[in-house]
Amino acid sequence: MDSWHRNRLSKGQAELVESWLPGLRMLNDLSWNLADTAVLEVEHGQRRYIVKAGSPSNHHIEGEIAAHQSSVHVLARQIRAPRLVRADLLLNILVTEYLDGCLVEGSEAEYATATYVQAGSLLRAFHDQAARTDRDYESAATAKALAWLYGRHRIEEYVAERAAALLGAYEPEPVIVVPTHGDWQPRNWLINGTELRVIDFGRYELRPAASDLSRLAVQQWRAVPRLEEAFFAGYGSDPGALSSGTLCSCGKPFPRLPGPTGLAIKSLRNRATACSATPWANSEALFTPAGSLESPQDVMGRPRESCRM
Repeated sequence: MDSWHRNRLSKGQAELVESWLPGLRMLNDLSWNLADTAVLEVEHGQRRYIVKAGSPSNHHIEGEIAAHQSSVHVLARQIRAPRLVRADLLLNILVTEYLDGCLVEGSEAEYATATYVQAGSLLRAFHDQAARTDRDYESAATAKALAWLYGRHRIEEYVAERAAALLGAYEPEPVIVVPTHGDWQPRNWLINGTELRVIDFGRYELRPAASDLSRLAVQQWRAVPRLEEAFFAGYGSDPGALSSGTLCSCGKPFPRLPGPTGLAIKSLRNRATACSATPWANSEALFTPAGSLESPQDVMGRPRESCRM
């Protein structure tokens, strides 16, 4: 017989949530069914919450807890991101407040300029919380990209060989890293009336600011270039962390890129419609765990929680 959580949680996780929210009732299972992450909408008293849990090997829950405990508050206090209620790293589970809103992906808001002005403004606030110099980031990112190129993928061989040669010749430099969301795109944005909100911080990490733009550059900005300009209208100009030498197609300064730059995007599409130097800093945007390249359609077409009103 199914439990209240429809067997999505382990016994220990379920008992812990029951102690946090006695008498809770499950409303919806919002899990993606693409990973071992459970995402449950529950009700306790007169309030709704989101329960997220994973197996011990699931690093996204660990990342989300770290994000909430360090950086999400700058958005949560404006009700632009969920507020953390409880978390347990040992059992890999957390509870946040439920945010009202409709998923931006697939809605009219996905290609509305006002959405991207807000997205830029919110991301700038998130990035501006902290910054430090990382002398090892580029070396690690380059090694990771090379490992993917030498593994299984669907990049044309001559492109992979050229990319590997360029990466192998690159001399890593220190870069400035900031708090990043890691998956900044419409499938992780909600729209509540006219207000944009952000969810799903499981890929949180300190990275170069440019890494948060990689998915937008190969998806929405590529399809509708004016959205890029709207985004930078919200994000603003360089306070010192942006490079003066690398420009997006809209002419705005692009955050300084690590060594692995536009190669991955050019392998996805042999044309430069979005940014002429799109970062590879968040290479998860381009490769599956098995090492095969994803097209923008693969990324955009993943199941996600339905529109919520």
